Amino acid sequence: MKNRQEDGGEMLEQLREAGPRATMPPDLAAGVRAAVEQAWVEAVADHRAEGAASRRRTWLAAAALVVALVGGSLLWWTLSPEGATVATIAAIWPDGHAGGYSTGEDLSAGSRLTTGEGQRVVIELESGATLRLDEISELVLQSESQFDLSRGAIYVDSGPGGVKGLEVATPMGVVTNIGTQFEVRLWPGAVRVQVREGEIALAAASGEPYRAVAGTALELRGEALSRNEVDPFGEAWAWLAAVPRPFRLEGQYLRKFLDWVVEETGLEVQFTTPQLASQSEEIITRGTISGLTPLQALDVVLPSSGLSFRIEGKQLIVDQMIRQ
Repeated sequence: MKNRQEDGGEMLEQLREAGPRATMPPDLAAGVRAAVEQAWVEAVADHRAEGAASRRRTWLAAAALVVALVGGSLLWWTLSPEGATVATIAAIWPDGHAGGYSTGEDLSAGSRLTTGEGQRVVIELESGATLRLDEISELVLQSESQFDLSRGAIYVDSGPGGVKGLEVATPMGVVTNIGTQFEVRLWPGAVRVQVREGEIALAAASGEPYRAVAGTALELRGEALSRNEVDPFGEAWAWLAAVPRPFRLEGQYLRKFLDWVVEETGLEVQFTTPQLASQSEEIITRGTISGLTPLQALDVVLPSSGLSFRIEGKQLIVDQMIRQ
C-alpha cells in the first residue's frame, strides 16, 4: 500500500501533466480562503481549550478544505478520507452479519460499525493490524489508523509487524498504541484501557498524559485515574475467545495452528516430548476451522493429526494420541 507522500506526489504530477486549469472566480476564491481561515481559527481555539479527541477531529475538519496553486492557476478541491478502503471485515460472529455489514466486506474511511447483543466483529486493517469489536459497541473508522469509539469496547492488535500510532478516540481521551495489544472499554463518564502486550499512551481530554505497559489497567473517571494490575491472559480477556482472528488451516504446519491458538487464548504450549515439538513443524494440516473458536478447533485438529491435548492452568499440553 502506498504511503500518503507517494499518493500526494502522484496527484501533483498528474495535475501538472494535465496543464493549467480554469481560474476560479474571484468571489468563489475569496469564499474558499475565508472558509479555510475560519476553520483554522477554530482549530487553534480548540487546541487551546479542549482535549485531544475533539482537537484531532477539528484539525481534520480544518484540513478537509484546501487551496493550492498549480501551474499558475488556482486549483481547489476537498480532501476527505471518506471513500478510501482502509479495512476488511474478516469475521462477524455468530452469523456473518451485523449493522448492515457482512463478512468479507471492504470498509472505507468514515464507515460506522455497530454491534448488537451477542454480535462481535473482527476487522483487518490494510496495515496488517486487527481490531475486534465487542457486543453492543459502536465504532467509526476515520482512517486506517484512527478510530472513534462511542460505545462498548474494542481490542487492538498491532499485528506481526507491530504497527505503531493506531489511535482510539473516546469522549474521555485518545489512546495511542506503541506496538501492542490492548482493550479500550467505555462506560458512562469513564474509560478503561487494559494492556495485554507492549505499551500505550493515553491523552486524557483534560490534557493529562498517561502511559501503561503490559499487565496494567488504567481507568479514568472524570479526571480521577486509577491504575491496577491485570493478568494478560485472565478472565478480563475472556470475550475475545468468542471472536477469534480467522485462521486458514488448509496447508499450514501444525505449529502455525498452535501459535494461533496461543495468540488467541494466552495458553502456553508444552509438548510431552522433544520429538512431538519437532513433528509439529512438519505435520501439514487439512480442512477448515471456519466458525470454530480456538478451543473447539483444538478438538478437531489435534486428533486428526494423531495427537491429544489437555489444559492445566495456562498450559496447553500436547501428547501423542494413545491408540486403542
